[in-house]
Amino acid sequence: ANDQAVPIETRRYALKNVTILVTDLNDNVPMFISQNALAADPSAVIGSVLTTIMAADPDEGANGEVEYEIINGDTDTFIVDRYSGDLRV
Repeated sequence: ANDQAVPIETRRYALKNVTILVTDLNDNVPMFISQNALAADPSAVIGSVLTTIMAADPDEGANGEVEYEIINGDTDTFIVDRYSGDLRV
């Protein structure tokens, strides 16, 4: 590092070794590893688990954690557990 003093002869500088650690970025998208289609039994009891949705993310640490959410569809009939992926009536 050096400053921008004028005249150049009065500039000060310092040298220091540094270590830079590059951490994992959220550069991989999750991939579903569970079935992608399901026919629900009309006689299913309210609150029962229809299936468990599973996805995997190859990123490390917090970037590899997967959470589930229904963002479009019949949210009055179905609910998904954000962390376990359990899909319930």
